Amino acid sequence: MIYVSVKPTTRCNLNCLYCNLEKRSKASLSISTVKDFFSFLVEKFPEEKINVRWGGGESLLMGFDFFNSAVEWQKKLSLNFENEISTNLTLLNEEYIRFFKENNFAIYTSLDGIGHSHDFQRDGSFNLVKQSLIDLKEAGINHIFVNSVITKQNCDTVEEIYNFCQSYDFNWNFTMIVPSGIQKAQAEKLIVSPIDFSNTIIKIFDKWFLSEVPLKIPIFHYIIRYIMRRDDYIQMDEPQISIGPDGNLYACRRLVGNPVHSLRKFVEQSSIERPRCRTCSYQMKDFRQCENCYFDFLCNLNYCAYLHKVYASFPDLSHYLCNCLKPIYTHIVECVSSETVVNISTQKGGETNER
Repeated sequence: MIYVSVKPTTRCNLNCLYCNLEKRSKASLSISTVKDFFSFLVEKFPEEKINVRWGGGESLLMGFDFFNSAVEWQKKLSLNFENEISTNLTLLNEEYIRFFKENNFAIYTSLDGIGHSHDFQRDGSFNLVKQSLIDLKEAGINHIFVNSVITKQNCDTVEEIYNFCQSYDFNWNFTMIVPSGIQKAQAEKLIVSPIDFSNTIIKIFDKWFLSEVPLKIPIFHYIIRYIMRRDDYIQMDEPQISIGPDGNLYACRRLVGNPVHSLRKFVEQSSIERPRCRTCSYQMKDFRQCENCYFDFLCNLNYCAYLHKVYASFPDLSHYLCNCLKPIYTHIVECVSSETVVNISTQKGGETNER
């Protein structure tokens, strides 16, 4: 499977308080470049399935005709394409809904609360997002993934989001703020304390773990699976090639728009290998404070190491990620298998580092 990130625009119709986009640009990826890019991928990887992750900015600002043309071109090239799109859902309409249904799109969106909390963080968009989610579900679209960013503003009401997602059988995930990009100063003000973050997630985990019909929370399944397997290295399915609105290629979707990390314009590429993003290629063993941590195997994935690197750049937040996650991991291990946590402090040759 080849994972590709396509960000046709960095424009957005919202002004979310924690947006970590590096910068906004008026540039938009042309449909001709998109078609050439897909053609090249099929030529380069003829036997591989190609997962296309559309994002932004707000991706739907590109308009219906753009996406319709792109998908029709995929169909002419190969049956190996699958699509997912990240959108704030505020521009969704019946035409898009039919299109997503007919072409089996997975839909990713954000919901940071039921009412005020979401409106405060995401520019007053709650009513539109809620109705759009319901419309997608009623249309028979089943691959709907809702993400919530946990902040000071909403950590006391996360259970309301859980209940809403459970009532409509959505997949749900949670993340912490990434204090970078155009809203870095605002994002720092919203960072929740490690104890409040961990207590919030532990409460949600207990509700999920004891439920007869639990909400679909992929991250909990993921953690439990790797606790039981104890793999040495964890690799999540991250985009291996990203193309931005300027037509430049990047090794990581998080670096799109940053000229320092551009590989070069797609039209100048004679070949595409599977590049590794230097920013995301860290493993937790690369951080000295993580050398003897019992839970480093759970953090050996691109995004977690990336977050650790971001937070470690702030003097007051250098241990923030560990202080948030270690209580959660410990609690989950205890719930899943009491035997797993026997002698936790003596694992890997010594006591775990305090963060």
